[in-house]
Amino acid sequence: MINVIYMVSIILITVISVIYIIYQNKLIKEAIYFSQKQTRYFNLMVRWFTNKQYGNDVGQYLFEKGYKTAAIYGMNYVGECLLRELENSNIELKYVIDKVVIKAEEGIRVCSLMDYLEDVDVVIVTALLSYDEVCGSLKEKLDSDILSIEDILED
Repeated sequence: MINVIYMVSIILITVISVIYIIYQNKLIKEAIYFSQKQTRYFNLMVRWFTNKQYGNDVGQYLFEKGYKTAAIYGMNYVGECLLRELENSNIELKYVIDKVVIKAEEGIRVCSLMDYLEDVDVVIVTALLSYDEVCGSLKEKLDSDILSIEDILED
């Protein structure tokens, strides 16, 4: 009887240990993902700031490429910075798109991917880690060029 209790205890401890290790691995993977995401955004903002120091800005870049109208996908802090930069440019910002419809600046239309989206010359995607997925969704709805903010700042 004691051997059975001992064996059940060992099995129970082993199962609990495995569950704990799996949980810890999940937490570690999430922490690594979050760290990589924040590092990527940090590097992007440093590149953007450096470009500004050299007198380059996104609105000027888009205008020189022949774009006149634009939309922004992703209204995180990068999207908000881009919105402010485009307000002071020759580019007409028609609307912003986000998964979660938020309140934007006065006079800026906020849309989700489920809404009707009028064609613009270019949609700038600020969602770095989901660019491919977002790009595919936008191509299904729009006949517009789609650029990543990373690509613009690296060009």
